[in-house]
Amino acid sequence: MSTSGKSKRTRVSADLRLQGALCLRVAIYWVICQLVFGIAVLAFFTLQESNPESTPLTPWSLITPAAVISGLVLPLVLLDLLIFSNRFAGPVLRIRNYLAELARGQSASAFKLRKGDYFVDICDNLNQVGEQLQDFRHTDTQRAADSTIGCAGNEPVPSLAETP
Repeated sequence: MSTSGKSKRTRVSADLRLQGALCLRVAIYWVICQLVFGIAVLAFFTLQESNPESTPLTPWSLITPAAVISGLVLPLVLLDLLIFSNRFAGPVLRIRNYLAELARGQSASAFKLRKGDYFVDICDNLNQVGEQLQDFRHTDTQRAADSTIGCAGNEPVPSLAETP
């Protein structure tokens, strides 16, 4: 990876499964909004026609019901978005914590994600890296212990440069 210059993105989608799910979610929100607003407008005009003595239509009389309805729909959309985003925000947090454990030298247990989470394919790779890092640390510790065994008093400890 080059750090000297900016690399230009050539692909529109980096993770089609995740980004496709996000686009689908936005499309569903849009359809729901259209349906809710359409029903609200039909109800408003039906009430307006049934009462001929009502005040004439103004832009504000049309905007107000739409604003109220969107204010009622917005919390539902935000709640759904938070629940959905947990499927990828949670795994990113778990990956961050797992890597921090490895960086601190702790023996990290097998990395697992919940069913339905995104990035499950990364679990196997992270577990392999964790195992290799633990093996490396164990081997390095064993080498350090072996180099000090048998050294009594004034015997020099072999350096890495002296080992074949």
